[in-house]
Amino acid sequence: MNRHTLNAHAPGAGMPRAQSTLQRSEIWLAGVQLILAYEWLISSLNKLFASHFDTGLLAVLQGGTHTNPYTWYSVILQRTVIPNHALIAFVTPLGEMAIALTLTAGTALWFLRPSPRATMCAAATLGAALLSSAFLSLNYFFQGGTTLPWVNTSNAFTPGVDIDIVIPLVSIVLFAACLQVLLAARSAALEATAPSLSPKQSPAAGRQAASNPVSEGTRATLQSMLGERVNESD
Repeated sequence: MNRHTLNAHAPGAGMPRAQSTLQRSEIWLAGVQLILAYEWLISSLNKLFASHFDTGLLAVLQGGTHTNPYTWYSVILQRTVIPNHALIAFVTPLGEMAIALTLTAGTALWFLRPSPRATMCAAATLGAALLSSAFLSLNYFFQGGTTLPWVNTSNAFTPGVDIDIVIPLVSIVLFAACLQVLLAARSAALEATAPSLSPKQSPAAGRQAASNPVSEGTRATLQSMLGERVNESD
């Protein structure tokens, strides 16, 4: 067994490949976010360019209170939404447009990464937009009176799952990914600002760092994601 063989099996030797895989995963997640942004963009434009959207929304809301299996939501419609349907008709397309633009701009900023602070702001903004996406789409789901999807042979020629329940699920998964990035980045930032201890000052810490190369590689990956550089301990 030669020296090169030992290096190939050394702990942490596969971290560059893992980092490359992580970067490719970001591209696929960004593609899903852009698809979600496209859906909200088209939905908002349909409402903005529709004539008499205000009166049409009132009829839809009133129809949503009849034979709606979610009686608690029918009460919300009758007491809160319908009396303010004009305001809802004005705010809804603007909110959908804001979600679409935020998802698009946040995804672009996440890849450009002009600074670590901007990257963190992009992740936080994306998280807020994804929560708004889930909330708004769930409202459409309950207003439509659609039951939770399950096996139903009478729906053999229609989509098995309504899009108004698919969007919240996708949004929540993407939000979880953003939250994980924020927490990991915060941990890396705290570690970067913490005073480093030399092995003479803390032998136990030195032995722990030497025996845990995976955490060091993970930290390097996060630093690369944020565009930061943290000095190694002496």
